[in-house]
Amino acid sequence: MVRLTGGILAGGKSSRFGSNKALFRPTDGESFIEHSIGLLKQFCNELLISVSNDNIGDYQTLVSQPEVSLVKDIHPDKGPLGGIESLLTASPNKWMLIVTCDMPYMNATTLSQTMERLKKESAVDGIKAIAWRTDTGNIKPFPMLIHQDTLTNVSQRIKDQRLRIKEMLEDVHTQWLTITDKSAFVNVNRREDYPLQ
Repeated sequence: MVRLTGGILAGGKSSRFGSNKALFRPTDGESFIEHSIGLLKQFCNELLISVSNDNIGDYQTLVSQPEVSLVKDIHPDKGPLGGIESLLTASPNKWMLIVTCDMPYMNATTLSQTMERLKKESAVDGIKAIAWRTDTGNIKPFPMLIHQDTLTNVSQRIKDQRLRIKEMLEDVHTQWLTITDKSAFVNVNRREDYPLQ
């Protein structure tokens, strides 16, 4: 069994949402980031949350959980790829299972399918990432399994200002899964995006 570190990208500005969307708590349940933490705890013993210098204070209550740590951006304002760089750098394990804090419909079934692909591959050392795309080839990067061997690629892209995660995944040895449950991959960027109609 491959040991995994869980990672949550939560360093965004949430400018379209109007407040830190990771902390948004629907009246009927847990906050978005609590949902992400609960999912990852089913698969990972250690959890890292990627945060920015601006919003790190928002998450201090989460680190009261012994398995949860906050990781600040190494290179601020580089978007999700900057968060991935920080998570990979801090991870105690070679493989990370990364989700974002704004996918409240993500579920354990989808994460299990991601994990099963890793288990089925015989040449695990040759695989650098596992991610999702639609049947027409549209890439949905998260949830993502990613290996620390990609860190050199990620860091060089940040240095070169090539910040598109989809391009990074196409550049490393990525195995693709095909999305069937489209609702699980919905990102909530505005308050009116939730709940899903």
